[in-house]
Amino acid sequence: MIVEFLYCKNRVMHIALLTDTTSREYEISEKSLVLIQDSLEKLGYAYTIIRRPEMRDQFLQTYTTYDCAIPVIHWWWWEGGQISAMLELLWVPYLFSDHDVHSLCYNKYATSLIVQDMWIAIPQTHHCVAWDDMQHISFWWPYFVKPNTNWSSLDCGICTTADQAQGLVEHICTYDTALVQEVITWRELTISMKWTDSPSIVGIMEVVTEKEFFDFDAKYKRDKTKEIFPELAPNLQQIIEDAAMSIYKKFRITDIARIDCILADKLYFLEINTIPWMTPMSFFPQCIKQYGYEWFEQFLEECIQQKVYIYKKIKKTTPTLIKHMNKQSTIV
Repeated sequence: MIVEFLYCKNRVMHIALLTDTTSREYEISEKSLVLIQDSLEKLGYAYTIIRRPEMRDQFLQTYTTYDCAIPVIHWWWWEGGQISAMLELLWVPYLFSDHDVHSLCYNKYATSLIVQDMWIAIPQTHHCVAWDDMQHISFWWPYFVKPNTNWSSLDCGICTTADQAQGLVEHICTYDTALVQEVITWRELTISMKWTDSPSIVGIMEVVTEKEFFDFDAKYKRDKTKEIFPELAPNLQQIIEDAAMSIYKKFRITDIARIDCILADKLYFLEINTIPWMTPMSFFPQCIKQYGYEWFEQFLEECIQQKVYIYKKIKKTTPTLIKHMNKQSTIV
C-alpha cells in the first residue's frame, strides 16, 4: 500500500522530469510529459523539467534537491542505460529499471537470444552489420527489417525484394546494426507489466491496424489503427501471462515495462520496452485503468513512493556495508 512507503510527509516531494530535445521522437516525449506533469500537479508534487542537453549542467548542480527522477526520454540516452547509470552514481532515485537492464533490453538481438534460450519462440532472425551479411541468411522472403538498438517504428518495413532490403539494411547500418526477421502472419499483442509490491500483469492489448504493420503512423495518427483488450481463451491467456512473467523476472525488470509479442501458431517474442510511452492513449495508461486504478496519478504515486523508500533504506545500510568491507580488507 502507498501508506507504507510515505517518506516526505512534512514537505512537498520535488521530482526531476528528464527529457531530451534531440530525439527523433521528441514530439511524442512531450505528449508523455504532459500526462506526467498533470499527474504530479494533482498529487501536489513540485517538479522541474530538465531538458537535455541545454540543462544538463543545471541538473548536476542541483540534483541533491530532487527526491526522485522520472525519465521522459524515448531514445538511447535513457533506453540504452547511460542516464540511469549516471543517476545511480549520484544516488538519485528514479523510476524504471537499473541501467544494465536498459542496456541489455535495448539490444533486441541479444534479448531475443536469451528469450529463445528460455524455450520461448522468436521469429527467425538474422543480425546484419552490413548488407554482405545477408548472404548467410537461412530463411526466405519476405523479410521484416528494423534497427537492432533503435526505434522499431522508424526505419523499418516489410521487404519483398532484394533491392528493398538492401536499401533499408544499408541505411540502418549507417547508425546501427540491422535485424532481418521472417514475416509472420500475426495478431500483435503487447503485455503491460508493473512491479510495485510484487510483479504483476497490468493488461494485455491487441493492435488492429489496416496498415501493413504497426509503424510510426499507425501508432500516432490512429486513423487506421485500433487498440483493444482482446477476449482470449483462459488457457491461452495463461500461456501469454506465464511467458511475460518469466521474461520480466529473467531480465530483472522493475517498475514499468511492456513486452511485445506476435500470436500466430504459437506465441513469438518480439522485444521488451523498458520505458513505455505515457501519452493518454498509450498502452500502459490504458491498461492502468483496466487494471483497477481509478486515475493514472494513483499508480504514479505508488511507484514514486516505493522507489524513494527503497533508496532511503539502501542509503541507511550502505555506510555499514562499506565499514564492514574496509574492516575485512584490513584483516586480509
